[in-house]
Amino acid sequence: AGYNPSGGGTRNGLNDASFGVWVLTPNTVSGGIDIYLGESRMARRTPTHTDYHLRINDASTAYGPGGDVGAFFGADRPNSATKRQYRNGTLNGAFATASTVSASYLRVLGAGSGSYSNVEVAAAFAGASLTDAQHAALYAALRTYLVTMGAITP
Repeated sequence: AGYNPSGGGTRNGLNDASFGVWVLTPNTVSGGIDIYLGESRMARRTPTHTDYHLRINDASTAYGPGGDVGAFFGADRPNSATKRQYRNGTLNGAFATASTVSASYLRVLGAGSGSYSNVEVAAAFAGASLTDAQHAALYAALRTYLVTMGAITP
């Protein structure tokens, strides 16, 4: 509530942004998971698709392999010309895509195809662009926490 990426604190701007979500629900669940940040979204489409797609401060969708339970999906915009996809802390793809619209709000967490879904979310994050090493470290830390809490199996 009250999320304002330009209001100081954690940065998240037009050419310096990242966000992600850890999905617990199997790929057979109907509906996806979308995170909207202005002209940004990330969704694992189900049940007929096993990929996930993302936009991060642009209107062009990029696709990557989605996988199944325990997936941690990340989107990153390190500059005005590039966006990157991550899955479980590993770079999935980099795309030459110009940024067009700055993030303005965190609108929906836990929606699919324009409506809410029953997808289980373990964690989510939003902030400034992260390096490959930072994405990997965030994944490792969240995985350790989720195993410790019994949310996922080692």
